[in-house]
Amino acid sequence: MSDATTGLFAIDIIHDDSSVSTFSYLATSKANFELEPKLRLYDFVITGVITTGASDVGIAIKVIDDLGVTSTKPLSLSGRMFATQVGSIGTL
Repeated sequence: MSDATTGLFAIDIIHDDSSVSTFSYLATSKANFELEPKLRLYDFVITGVITTGASDVGIAIKVIDDLGVTSTKPLSLSGRMFATQVGSIGTL
């Protein structure tokens, strides 16, 4: 959520082991008519594949503000992640 009405955002996924993700994203915004004090709701839908090596890997999702509008109108982030394991992880 933000009061920034002219935001233009990009997404990057950063791995702590420097590996690379294959992903796409969709960023949308809409007027906020809920009881929140912010004017806009921004949605980010990210779809992709995270491939790990032999050990655990941590990821961070970075939202890039291309126009710099959040320097004066901060963007609050919250969210959910849905993951599907393909193959096996670790030893059972």
